[in-house]
Amino acid sequence: MTTGVANTVIRQSIPVSPQGLWGALVDLQRMAKTVPDVRHIAVAPGADASRRLVDWTVWLKGFELQWQEAQVLDARAMRLEFHQSQGMFAHYQGSWQVREQGQGSELEIRIEFDSGLPHLSQYVNPVLAEAFEGLARELAAACGKPGIAG
Repeated sequence: MTTGVANTVIRQSIPVSPQGLWGALVDLQRMAKTVPDVRHIAVAPGADASRRLVDWTVWLKGFELQWQEAQVLDARAMRLEFHQSQGMFAHYQGSWQVREQGQGSELEIRIEFDSGLPHLSQYVNPVLAEAFEGLARELAAACGKPGIAG
């Protein structure tokens, strides 16, 4: 882990089955199209069905951010783990975890990052953490939209 690492965690109840929510995460491009701050997303298959590369372009706090992340999908555990494979951050990784909750699901999104600006990280990282939390909440809400998860 690098110095200046910050993180954000959100947990959100989604009124769909865990299987439906997992399906929305697997179909990431469809889900992300409903989130205004996601400017572009491209998914490329990996070596097998449990791996893929995802190119993100998002608009956060007035800035366009771009990165590519390698994702590992564990359908049995309904867990998606990611880390930056190319991009602008010194460190970027996290996970999406689907859990059964009552009649629906809980989605937990964890993001850990370092802006890579050592002398400014105490100022930049809190702003990025807030922005990533907002984006994570938008993505989680998109998972529950009609026609996205079943």
